[in-house]
Amino acid sequence: MLILAFETSAKAASAALLEDGKLLGESYQNTGLTHSQTLMVMAETLLHQCGKTVADVSAVAVAAGPGSFTGVRIGVAAAKGFAWGREVPCYGVSTLEAMALSLGAYQGYVCPVMDARRSQVYHALFYVNHGSLERITDDRAIALEQLKQELPHVFQPAPEKAEKAAPAAQQPDHYEALEQMLNNKPRAAQPASKAPAAPRPVVKPVVTAPKKKSLLERIGSFFRR
Repeated sequence: MLILAFETSAKAASAALLEDGKLLGESYQNTGLTHSQTLMVMAETLLHQCGKTVADVSAVAVAAGPGSFTGVRIGVAAAKGFAWGREVPCYGVSTLEAMALSLGAYQGYVCPVMDARRSQVYHALFYVNHGSLERITDDRAIALEQLKQELPHVFQPAPEKAEKAAPAAQQPDHYEALEQMLNNKPRAAQPASKAPAAPRPVVKPVVTAPKKKSLLERIGSFFRR
């Protein structure tokens, strides 16, 4: 399965090509030009350099934000146009979730942050455990001062070996404790038999092909050639 991925939610733009989970190549550009000028050129060049064609692409992925409103619109429009023209699936991925996934070998809490201007940031909290990812909070925009007050209360879990060796009754429920802290609720004692929350899916299909002729359809017609 060959996946073409776009990232335009920040100042820089990038495109990547993955085949069966293996990264074949990526292109990154931070020249100050608008993403509409650089994105499709990068994608076309990347396909050519990897010896692939548009017809080889099986699916498209795109960073769905948070981030630059204009940048996200450009990336999503390009991904939907490509998917519409080739009749392949299109998937949206949280920009913050993708940032957290880059720390797959790490164990502990991760707080990816993006500048939202006016002393605010886009952020979310995740728990990374050697490749698995658990979302603690939704993507949100909050003041820097609020984030500064919250983060000191985020404690790191004990090492994996220590957790396995400790009796179940002594193991703290890290996820619920953090959620209660963010909601300004006192932490309540939890029974040892309580099961952990099920992990959320990492990648979610969020876009569908338009049904009527539009700008996206005209973009898609380019890839049918």
